[in-house]
Amino acid sequence: MSELGQKIKVILDEYFSEEIPFTYEFMLNKAMLVASIAHRHQADKGGMPYVEHLLSVAFRLGKWNPTKVVIALLHDIVEDTEITADELSEMGFRFHIVEAVMLLSKKDNTTLDEYREYIHRISENTLARAVKIADLEHNLYLQRINRGITEFDLARVNKYIEALHYLNKREENKIT
Repeated sequence: MSELGQKIKVILDEYFSEEIPFTYEFMLNKAMLVASIAHRHQADKGGMPYVEHLLSVAFRLGKWNPTKVVIALLHDIVEDTEITADELSEMGFRFHIVEAVMLLSKKDNTTLDEYREYIHRISENTLARAVKIADLEHNLYLQRINRGITEFDLARVNKYIEALHYLNKREENKIT
């Protein structure tokens, strides 16, 4: 287990030391705690604490489907921290949650074709698809970037618009 994973596990064991029945409220609390610790030194493209992005994605899901909210809170944890899928499982997150988080995790510097394949894989999982739609919608909100918009930003926006269009079509057709 990574050093960060060990630290989080100690906190979880202490915080959740009582015998607490499994509920989605419990999983939401656990996901929020894990995400807050794992992303604690990170900032988004606008310089805001990264956890605000995670909360924005969760809020954009609209209907408070607790499973989707847990996934939204964890959606960048494997991609942007040293936490692994195995560690999420060891922390008590269920298989379908870890599976969706893994689908949402991508390698940096992917080619456009690799990115399209990544989006297609996400489109086949209803939980990951809903979270990615909310993630893309938040990422397209350029007003949160507190610097000038660059050509790189515009290229990223075009890629995100294409992905959002594809995922929305899949969602409208309820393709699973």
